[in-house]
Amino acid sequence: MQPNLPTLQSLLKRVEEADGPDKALAREIQCKIGGWHRVTPSQRGGKHGAYIAPQDWIGRYSNGSPILDSLHGTEMHRDVPDITSSIEAGIALLKYVLPGALWSVGFMEMGPFSQVIRPMPCGGYINGMETAKAATPPLALCAAILRSLISQQESADA
Repeated sequence: MQPNLPTLQSLLKRVEEADGPDKALAREIQCKIGGWHRVTPSQRGGKHGAYIAPQDWIGRYSNGSPILDSLHGTEMHRDVPDITSSIEAGIALLKYVLPGALWSVGFMEMGPFSQVIRPMPCGGYINGMETAKAATPPLALCAAILRSLISQQESADA
């Protein structure tokens, strides 16, 4: 489920204002749009919480605890991939939220920038292009992804 427009806009503002990597921001983005799920220490039965990757997520019981794969085991991660410090993590997020989108990251006089080009549902790549700038290349890619999601949601709401 995609977050609402104000949530996406709030995340974008925080990404654009960040001056470097921010693990708390990365966790929030990954859990709100990246499909990652937080497991509390009490739900995990230990001292530390964990995260479940989108591909391993099965769902929740009615009491809110996660459904874990008892046959194969559900892989628990100590943290989410940090999209605020890693372009590779940003690319993985992009592939998850905008499959088939094209991307680029570079530097200009004004600093790092990124572009995300959304594919059209029927094929091709003229559905929308969003550019963004931020303090670092990973943050710029994250901002461009958020801008693209915002634009996509605004188009759907119109």
